[in-house]
Amino acid sequence: MAADQYYAKARMAYEKALALDSLDVDAHYELGNLEAKLGRLEAAAEAYRAAIATNPDHYHARHNLAVTEADLGRLPLAVKLLKQMPNYAPALRTLPLFYFKQGHYNLAEKTLRAALEVGGDHADIREQLGQLYLRQGRYAAAQTELDRSLELDSTRVESHRLVGLSYLSQRRYEEALAAFERIIANQPFHVAAHYNMASTLIALNRQAEAERILKRLDTLAGHAAQIAHLRRQIDATPNHIETRLELARNYRQLGQTDAALTHYRAALALRPTHLKTLIQLSTLLSEQGKADEALQLCGQGIAGNADDVRTSKLYFIQGLVRLNRNQNQQARVDFEQALKLDPSSAEAWNNLANALLAVGETEEAARALKAAVQADSTLVDAHYNLGS
Repeated sequence: MAADQYYAKARMAYEKALALDSLDVDAHYELGNLEAKLGRLEAAAEAYRAAIATNPDHYHARHNLAVTEADLGRLPLAVKLLKQMPNYAPALRTLPLFYFKQGHYNLAEKTLRAALEVGGDHADIREQLGQLYLRQGRYAAAQTELDRSLELDSTRVESHRLVGLSYLSQRRYEEALAAFERIIANQPFHVAAHYNMASTLIALNRQAEAERILKRLDTLAGHAAQIAHLRRQIDATPNHIETRLELARNYRQLGQTDAALTHYRAALALRPTHLKTLIQLSTLLSEQGKADEALQLCGQGIAGNADDVRTSKLYFIQGLVRLNRNQNQQARVDFEQALKLDPSSAEAWNNLANALLAVGETEEAARALKAAVQADSTLVDAHYNLGS
């Protein structure tokens, strides 16, 4: 159930299992994973500790507890937990990340080599070695490791970025620029790549282009800083819904939709009828093509808030989903309901016209498009559709 993201039901199932058997180690462990997925880190840590107390050899729980402790800022404890599993490959892959943060580069390299021996070749291990050698100025060794990382997984953005940094450090500016341009083309919200690209453009004396990138970087960095601030707030008050929603909004601004979904779902688990959460989550799910879940949430919100003007947004989302499914008559009803609550929505008028055109009501569609243009004269789609 947790995999299907029915979080409230999943939690109830795990808690029921623990009520029947408080020593059910798997229930403790899965409850920890569920809490971590919802961003409730202290609760996750507590569940992992309970799993370890029941079974000290539950390495999955010990590893996940270490990651959670690190996320909570308790890095020495995280390192201590991972060092207790010297032959557990996932621990050997995670531990060097913490050594990096502590500046223990020799220990990081030693542990990464041990990870290769215990768990076989992995792209993330090669990437970490490449990063380590790059920090030490060992460019040839870094390139070898990063090339191997990309052989194992050509989609690793950080490996591509590290290759670019290697070129930049060696003053191979054109090659560095090409690397960073490729990253930003595929990851338009990548903060570090924007900074690296600006640095490269400055080195190439292309100041005007660098200024444009730096301006974009300021916006992205602002969202990243806000995320860091809000995460500290969440650690202190994990049940504050508005903080969750603001955190999700900032994650969306950085294109990190999975993280945004985590906090939307956490907010919904706290209050399943919270209209603002239902609107924002169903909007994101609709954009991601998760139509069935979006429809379920829309229906849930409409049922509990029929007279609230904000419900127009839920009718609008329903209409979009049904329009995409060629359920044109149902889409028409949805858009009409949305406009009954909020007649100022140009997008709703425009999409009502699309539904009307699909069922052959051209004159009604034209009237809807004129209303769309009147509501928002800048809506290009409405002008185009009316011209057509």
